[in-house]
Amino acid sequence: MQNPSRSQWSLLKNPTGKYIFKSVTQAACEYHCPVAGIMERDDTNKVLDILQDPDYHTVVQIAPAVRVALGEEFGMEPGTIVTGKIYHALRILGFDKIFDTNFGADLTIMEEAAEFAECFIHEPEKLPLITTCCPSWINWCEKFYPAMIDNISSSKSPQQMLGTMVKTYYAEREKLDKSKIKMISIMPCVSKKVELHRHPDKLFSSLYVRKWYTDGYHNFPELEVTASNFCSINKFK
Repeated sequence: MQNPSRSQWSLLKNPTGKYIFKSVTQAACEYHCPVAGIMERDDTNKVLDILQDPDYHTVVQIAPAVRVALGEEFGMEPGTIVTGKIYHALRILGFDKIFDTNFGADLTIMEEAAEFAECFIHEPEKLPLITTCCPSWINWCEKFYPAMIDNISSSKSPQQMLGTMVKTYYAEREKLDKSKIKMISIMPCVSKKVELHRHPDKLFSSLYVRKWYTDGYHNFPELEVTASNFCSINKFK
């Protein structure tokens, strides 16, 4: 499949011959717009309100890329691994439970592998099977290559997988009312917010975690990294 040019990413002709704008919501518009005509939505205040509401059980998931991206937002050397500091910071901010999106990715891989094996053996005409991990890719396929929608895996993305597990298995195991569980996702890409329309949880990018945390009185680079920070990360058993 040939990748579209820069102009094809944004302009298409509809059946009437008129050009229409289509975005794949990967934030290129925000970064390149010279007049700040489009900006990422900031959900900071909404999440702070949730954290301060004792009726809610607050859960946060962290995407793998965040652990090497967030430090740079606080003036640290680019690529610095700050996993332990993130866990410490999230505990200070008041989250009840912390999960790693890597677990959701494991579930997605398992489901997609099983789906691929089923197609390969019994329905090879449905191949290739295309992953659902990236919401920008799904958006792009739906808008630019709709004929390939049937080739997209039926599995949820890692973010959605973990969100679903928290609202079902985890809620049942911990005897929690799932309507009182609020899942916050910390992701490196704003296209993940598109999934809000398909999976109703709040979401931050690394940029807004920096704003959110520096509005307080804590120095992120100086946070201690202790064994307890890692031991407190919750896992499904």
